[in-house]
Amino acid sequence: MSQFVEVLSGLIQENGLNAYTLSKKLNLSDTTITRYLNGERLPTRGTLVKLADYFNCTTDYLLGLDGEDRANGFVTAPPFDERIKFLIEKSGLSKRQFCIKCKISEGSLYCWLQGRGEPYVDALIKLAAFFNSSVDYVIGREK
Repeated sequence: MSQFVEVLSGLIQENGLNAYTLSKKLNLSDTTITRYLNGERLPTRGTLVKLADYFNCTTDYLLGLDGEDRANGFVTAPPFDERIKFLIEKSGLSKRQFCIKCKISEGSLYCWLQGRGEPYVDALIKLAAFFNSSVDYVIGREK
């Protein structure tokens, strides 16, 4: 989480912003941005994409998973329920096996499949590790 805080803080500073101005630009509460900057919370998939789109960077760079920003244009991320169905199909596993291999709860998976809620960063990172891919790939943002 500290890498996310460092990268986000750096991007805010580089762009001459503060938590309040960024929150207004992204239609988020300033408390949400402040919690990210204090390391109290990680964003959901939707907020992560908003941040990466705003700063024109990869989600992996924003999360501190990739030290170099390899942004080269992205497609609009599909709803996560569609993306997770694609990922399960690609894995060739049953839903239960998929949860076990990816180390995510079955309850979370079923919420995502029904379009209720979005995964937090920790789940996205687990999925990216399972697929040996970027978080942007898991989200469906990568070309």
